[in-house]
Amino acid sequence: MITEFASAVSPEGMKRIALRAYAARQPMLFVGPPGIGKSDGIRQTAEELRVDFRDVRAITFDPVDLRGMPRSWSDAHSDLAQRFLKAKQEGSLSVEQLLSYLVEASTIEPTSTKWLAPREFPTEGEGIMIIDELLDAPPLIQAALLGLILDRRLGEYQLPDGWVIFGAGNRAKDRAGAHFLITSLLSRFCKVEVRADWDDWKKWALRNKIRAEIIGYLAFRTPMLMNFDPANMGDNNFACPRTWHILSKMLSADGALEPAEESLMVNGCVGPEAGDEFMKFLRQFRDLPDLDDVLKDPSTFRIDQDNPSLVYAFCTGLAVRASKANGSAIFKIAKQLENDEYSALLVNAAAMHCPDFMTCPGGIEWMENHEYLL
Repeated sequence: MITEFASAVSPEGMKRIALRAYAARQPMLFVGPPGIGKSDGIRQTAEELRVDFRDVRAITFDPVDLRGMPRSWSDAHSDLAQRFLKAKQEGSLSVEQLLSYLVEASTIEPTSTKWLAPREFPTEGEGIMIIDELLDAPPLIQAALLGLILDRRLGEYQLPDGWVIFGAGNRAKDRAGAHFLITSLLSRFCKVEVRADWDDWKKWALRNKIRAEIIGYLAFRTPMLMNFDPANMGDNNFACPRTWHILSKMLSADGALEPAEESLMVNGCVGPEAGDEFMKFLRQFRDLPDLDDVLKDPSTFRIDQDNPSLVYAFCTGLAVRASKANGSAIFKIAKQLENDEYSALLVNAAAMHCPDFMTCPGGIEWMENHEYLL
């Protein structure tokens, strides 16, 4: 939840602001530490609006490249093209006439230069064009973008009315290669800082089948969702929503690893501080009873409830298995949990994973007994 004193917005809040900016046709600039989902959030906004999405990487252009590719031009080219198209549409274009057009085209002397816009720039329709890594671009490229942001024009190129420009980038203090944005460009944007948010990420993780052991660990050690300190980075990676997603994919992939190799892989994804902690948690997670067997017969549920990390792992492992078929069993297990916080963790996570979960047998009783937690 955002308070009046908040200095940064969550990823879900960012998308709500993005929707407002699109409706107002106002250029937006979202900044924040690396790996928190700024660019992906803008893409998701375009998907929600059901409009096109273009990704332009500012640092891949030189200032001259932004204007496009030059070619010699004369108004006579336009006149010739119109006559050719008319003859084609009327069906009166003969071979002799085609040859005459080609000869005429070869004799036209250019009188000016016409610029062909970069292919990434839209020419029709509606959508969001993100200028990503904007703050990584040097001042000359930033200056070249002034006209595009304010007047929606760059040289001869005109941004269609249905399109809105968003920018995204890291902050200068993140040491991610970002420059300060020149003030003349900054004043053309509405600039909002974005932060990582556990509640937002947990919902996303449950929808996108992120490994249960990662969700369980972060539910217990929420600060490790974003463990980024640019002043003490060294050569190590760091924990952030992006790197946890990478680790989830690595854990799900096929291939046997020795324990030491798996530990190196984990540290390579999320850094040694989060990685060493996670490996300890992972060993506990793998020592849990077979969760599918527990769901078949909740009376077999046995777990050391004085070990918070173990309970978090157990609850998350059950939650990602939640369905209408086993909902009654999960509510029976939730009832046996001695701590109401654990019970709420299990039920809330299961409800995020399975939208109809609360309608399962036992759901109404659980809500009546835990109304103060809702």
